Order: sequence, then structure tokens, then C-alpha cells
Amino acid sequence: MVARQALAGMLWSKQYYHYVIKDWIDGDPGAPPPPEERRKGRNHDWTHLFTR
Repeated sequence: MVARQALAGMLWSKQYYHYVIKDWIDGDPGAPPPPEERRKGRNHDWTHLFTR
């Protein structure tokens, strides 16, 4: 029942989560570089993660 309610909540809100670790670590082109702490933070070695 809990899983069903969670799925219904995600479908109802229609939120989209796009998270690419490599893009987050490198920062946006044309923008100031991100802080160096990002390269050493938690899960910094998960550069293969690409979620949608």
C-alpha cells in the first residue's frame, strides 16, 4: 500500500528528475567553475550515474 501511494504521488506530481553526476561535477559551460569540494564530495566516483 505504501509503495502504491508513493507511485501515485510521483505520477500525480509529474516531477522529472534529471541527474548526471559528470555534468554536476564539471559545471555548466560558460558559467563560473563549481567549487573544488564537488570533486571530492560524497559519491564523486559515481561518474557513470545518469538518471531520468
